Amino acid sequence: MIRKLTVRSFGIVIIVAVAVAGNPSVAEAQYMGKGAGIGALLGLALGDGNVLEDVAAGAALGAAGGGIANMATGGKNTKRKQREAEYRAREEARRRAEYDAYMAQRDREMAEREQRYREMEASKRERDLMEREARLAEQERLRAKSARSIQDVVDERDDAERAIIQAIGPDAWEGYKALRGCNPDRARALAGVAATSSVHNHQLAALWLEAMVAVDSKDTARAHQAFNTIVQHDSDIDTVQQASMATDSAVLDMRAERRDIGIHCR
Repeated sequence: MIRKLTVRSFGIVIIVAVAVAGNPSVAEAQYMGKGAGIGALLGLALGDGNVLEDVAAGAALGAAGGGIANMATGGKNTKRKQREAEYRAREEARRRAEYDAYMAQRDREMAEREQRYREMEASKRERDLMEREARLAEQERLRAKSARSIQDVVDERDDAERAIIQAIGPDAWEGYKALRGCNPDRARALAGVAATSSVHNHQLAALWLEAMVAVDSKDTARAHQAFNTIVQHDSDIDTVQQASMATDSAVLDMRAERRDIGIHCR
């Protein structure tokens, strides 16, 4: 009974196999080959002892079954391939979109960096300009302050000089500067002019200037004569010794002034 089933099945398979395998495609031939291998195993398992016949019948059955299965699943394979192609297309489109988005983002970031760089450069130039203007303003302020300081010194000197002139008279003042400048003859002449002043303090200043000229020149006789004259006319001086000490102190101060302003008498 098994043999008859096998032979009958073999006859059916032969018809089906011939119909299917008349002009199989490469894919179908591969599929049928796989089916023939499985059918041969079935022939061995279900045969009644004629191994070659059972194997041939099983192979034909398997091949035909494989061909039929391929025909039955051909539409499914085509749809699967279409789905795979659509999936690949979607993946490609997705990757392209991601790449385009990445490039667009990168371009935006580069543009933003360039914009920030330009803004930083502009800000740096503006900051440098502001700092330069601040330095110039500070320099101008310092120059103005220095000019004011110099002018203040000049004004103070002028005020002091006016006070001196008012106290001892212009001739005695010029005579003192002449003596300080190592010109005793001019100093002595100006002292003689100052002695003719109508102002008592100016006359006393002339006497003191004559005494200073004599001491600075180491003219002992003139100095002693000047001291006696001072005692006679200056109510604050009682003795020649007092006049001599006061004159010596004044000459020492004058010589210190010479050193300070760089004057060196021979």
